[in-house]
Amino acid sequence: MGKLQFLKSDGTVLDYSTPSIDIIKNIPTTVKVSLWESVGKRIALDKVKELGLEVQYIPDQTKERKDYEMITFMYTNIVEFPIRVAELKEKYDFLGVSYDCTVEDIATAIKTKFESIDEQATFLAEFNSLLDKGVKLNYQAGIRLYRGYTDDEDVDPVVDDFIVWIDFPKLVKWLPGTYTESEIPRHRDVEIIANAEREAEILAEIDSDYQE
Repeated sequence: MGKLQFLKSDGTVLDYSTPSIDIIKNIPTTVKVSLWESVGKRIALDKVKELGLEVQYIPDQTKERKDYEMITFMYTNIVEFPIRVAELKEKYDFLGVSYDCTVEDIATAIKTKFESIDEQATFLAEFNSLLDKGVKLNYQAGIRLYRGYTDDEDVDPVVDDFIVWIDFPKLVKWLPGTYTESEIPRHRDVEIIANAEREAEILAEIDSDYQE
């Protein structure tokens, strides 16, 4: 009736009852591959790509772009905030002063607008109340909310009267409906480094621990 047997690729015949054989098998193993040939000298970019990696450049955003993102975030999430800023803006406009004016400028403008001491005092009280309870409190809440959302430790959570005075022009600048699309600061996108020349160019521009 014949029989069954095993035939190896090299021509060796094995009995069908052979329980096991020895073979050479390539087993995937995790090994560490250095990305740096020496201190300050990385392996070639094409070798980096062969390892399944890419070099990305994460550019810092401009100060104006950061301000825009933070303020519009706060205006979107705290509905009362832009309303109070707009109301305070009306006070500035009524007095005919710039949004970056000083406390002394405000006091002088009030005296110019109103002859009556009582009227001066009433307007100043309204102005200060709107500044303190309207703008400052909402700004404080907005800063805390934004800091928690972005986890950005560079965002100072402290908002006092001085900060409100200093930041008021940009709070006005980014009031909803008061600026055009073309005025929005450009967002700097992540760049995938395509060649060694571009990488060297970026390294020359930034502070890096990886430079020689």
